[in-house]
Amino acid sequence: MQERSITKAIMLSAFVYPGAGQIYLKRHGVAAVLLVAGTVATVLVLLPVMATANAIAERVANGELSLGADLVVELHAATVAATAEARGPGLALLACWLSGVVHAWLCGPGRLLSRPDD
Repeated sequence: MQERSITKAIMLSAFVYPGAGQIYLKRHGVAAVLLVAGTVATVLVLLPVMATANAIAERVANGELSLGADLVVELHAATVAATAEARGPGLALLACWLSGVVHAWLCGPGRLLSRPDD
């Protein structure tokens, strides 16, 4: 079997997307779990943030909020509310990312999850 770079797998998992390193290492089952979990968590993080941004943009467009101190106060309050809603999914996304990196590292030669033919 062609030797695969563990460093490249770790970098793919860390900087591209959770599960990308596992695809590179041909660990497709783990990759599927990380890709699905990472995608669901990303969507759940973005939904409240985008809804809040759209609501504020609509209020600015309708003239309910003028550009000034009121807008800054409203943006701060909305940001606090949106980040509170996204905290759980954000932590799940972080867990997916870290799991992908650690799993890729553990697949290295002589490590816990290495295969005999690696």
